[in-house]
Amino acid sequence: MKADSSVSNYRCFEVLANPLRLKIISELKKNPKTVLGLAGSLHEEQSKISHALQVLRKCRFVHVDKRGKGRIYSISENFGKMKARSGILDAIAFYKQNVCRVCSKEHGA
Repeated sequence: MKADSSVSNYRCFEVLANPLRLKIISELKKNPKTVLGLAGSLHEEQSKISHALQVLRKCRFVHVDKRGKGRIYSISENFGKMKARSGILDAIAFYKQNVCRVCSKEHGA
Protein backbone atom coordinates (compact mmCIF):
# COMPACT_ATOMS: atom_id res chain seq x y z
CA MET A 1 0.00 0.00 0.00
CA LYS A 2 1.37 3.42 -0.91
CA ALA A 3 2.09 5.95 1.84
CA ASP A 4 -0.34 8.54 0.41
CA SER A 5 -2.99 5.83 0.19
CA SER A 6 -2.59 5.20 3.91
CA VAL A 7 -3.22 8.87 4.67
CA SER A 8 -6.30 8.84 2.47
CA ASN A 9 -7.58 5.66 4.14
CA TYR A 10 -7.04 7.30 7.50
CA ARG A 11 -9.13 10.31 6.48
CA CYS A 12 -12.05 8.14 5.38
CA PHE A 13 -11.92 6.22 8.64
CA GLU A 14 -11.58 9.49 10.53
CA VAL A 15 -14.86 10.75 9.08
CA LEU A 16 -16.63 7.57 10.18
CA ALA A 17 -14.82 7.36 13.53
CA ASN A 18 -16.71 10.30 15.02
CA PRO A 19 -19.43 8.99 17.39
CA LEU A 20 -21.97 11.65 16.43
CA ARG A 21 -21.49 11.03 12.71
CA LEU A 22 -22.01 7.30 13.28
CA LYS A 23 -25.18 8.02 15.26
CA ILE A 24 -26.43 10.20 12.40
CA ILE A 25 -25.73 7.46 9.85
CA SER A 26 -27.54 4.97 12.07
CA GLU A 27 -30.59 7.27 12.34
CA LEU A 28 -30.63 7.97 8.62
CA LYS A 29 -30.56 4.25 7.86
CA LYS A 30 -33.99 4.09 9.52
CA ASN A 31 -35.47 6.93 7.46
CA PRO A 32 -34.58 10.37 6.05
CA LYS A 33 -34.72 13.27 8.51
CA THR A 34 -34.24 16.99 8.86
CA VAL A 35 -31.58 18.56 11.08
CA LEU A 36 -34.28 19.24 13.69
CA GLY A 37 -35.49 15.64 13.45
CA LEU A 38 -31.97 14.33 13.98
CA ALA A 39 -31.32 16.77 16.82
CA GLY A 40 -34.48 15.61 18.56
CA SER A 41 -33.94 11.89 18.13
CA LEU A 42 -30.25 12.08 19.08
CA HIS A 43 -30.71 14.66 21.86
CA GLU A 44 -27.95 16.84 20.44
CA GLU A 45 -27.67 20.54 19.66
CA GLN A 46 -28.80 21.54 16.19
CA SER A 47 -25.44 23.20 15.48
CA LYS A 48 -23.54 19.97 16.25
CA ILE A 49 -25.85 17.99 13.96
CA SER A 50 -25.47 20.57 11.18
CA HIS A 51 -21.67 20.49 11.43
CA ALA A 52 -21.56 16.68 11.40
CA LEU A 53 -23.91 16.58 8.40
CA GLN A 54 -21.72 19.07 6.57
CA VAL A 55 -18.74 16.71 6.91
CA LEU A 56 -20.79 13.64 5.96
CA ARG A 57 -22.23 15.47 2.97
CA LYS A 58 -18.83 16.73 1.82
CA CYS A 59 -17.58 13.14 1.80
CA ARG A 60 -20.86 11.99 0.24
CA PHE A 61 -21.95 9.64 2.99
CA VAL A 62 -25.28 11.45 3.11
CA HIS A 63 -27.48 13.05 0.49
CA VAL A 64 -29.63 16.14 0.92
CA ASP A 65 -32.93 16.88 -0.78
CA LYS A 66 -33.89 20.55 -0.73
CA ARG A 67 -37.62 21.05 -0.26
CA GLY A 68 -38.47 24.72 -0.21
CA LYS A 69 -36.52 26.17 2.69
CA GLY A 70 -36.14 22.76 4.33
CA ARG A 71 -33.60 20.03 3.77
CA ILE A 72 -34.12 16.30 4.18
CA TYR A 73 -31.02 14.15 4.76
CA SER A 74 -30.67 10.48 3.82
CA ILE A 75 -27.94 7.88 3.31
CA SER A 76 -26.32 8.41 -0.08
CA GLU A 77 -26.75 5.80 -2.78
CA ASN A 78 -22.97 5.61 -3.16
CA PHE A 79 -22.50 4.79 0.53
CA GLY A 80 -24.75 1.79 -0.01
CA LYS A 81 -22.61 0.71 -2.97
CA MET A 82 -19.49 1.04 -0.83
CA LYS A 83 -20.91 -1.22 1.88
CA ALA A 84 -21.67 -3.86 -0.72
CA ARG A 85 -18.00 -4.27 -1.63
CA SER A 86 -16.29 -7.47 -0.45
CA GLY A 87 -13.43 -6.16 1.70
CA ILE A 88 -13.06 -3.00 3.74
CA LEU A 89 -9.93 -1.88 1.87
CA ASP A 90 -11.68 -2.47 -1.46
CA ALA A 91 -14.63 -0.50 -0.14
CA ILE A 92 -12.42 2.39 0.91
CA ALA A 93 -10.55 2.38 -2.41
CA PHE A 94 -13.85 2.39 -4.32
CA TYR A 95 -15.17 5.18 -2.15
CA LYS A 96 -12.07 7.34 -2.49
CA GLN A 97 -11.95 6.96 -6.27
CA ASN A 98 -15.63 7.27 -7.04
CA VAL A 99 -17.37 9.17 -4.30
CA CYS A 100 -15.44 11.25 -1.78
CA ARG A 101 -14.58 14.72 -3.06
CA VAL A 102 -11.86 15.23 -0.43
CA CYS A 103 -10.11 11.93 -1.20
CA SER A 104 -10.46 12.41 -4.97
CA LYS A 105 -8.77 15.82 -4.85
CA GLU A 106 -5.79 14.31 -3.02
CA HIS A 107 -5.27 11.94 -5.94
CA GLY A 108 -5.79 14.52 -8.66
CA ALA A 109 -9.12 13.12 -9.79
